[in-house]
Amino acid sequence: MDDDEFFMDPDGVRNIAKILDGVADFFTVVVKTLDGMLAILKGTAFIGRVGGAVWIAFIELIKPFIEEHLVEKINELSSDVSRAVDMHEGKDVEGSRFFTPSS
Repeated sequence: MDDDEFFMDPDGVRNIAKILDGVADFFTVVVKTLDGMLAILKGTAFIGRVGGAVWIAFIELIKPFIEEHLVEKINELSSDVSRAVDMHEGKDVEGSRFFTPSS
């Protein structure tokens, strides 16, 4: 493995990390929007709006998934991609493990 060469387009890969950051930011906005929707629906649900209660249940079901899984994992992926580029540019072949399939 020591004789293997690794090639990377650092600017292209950094662009991927930037795009992933944007996706994570988008889902962060989605979570905040869901919070706002929940506040409105909870405010009207006590008046007897059964449909509002159903929407509350649905939003409370999907919100944790978006918040805990999508945003967190996309941020982690973006960080890994950026770190791999930094390692590659620093001639650290260990950074290549982020892009090399394990045997």
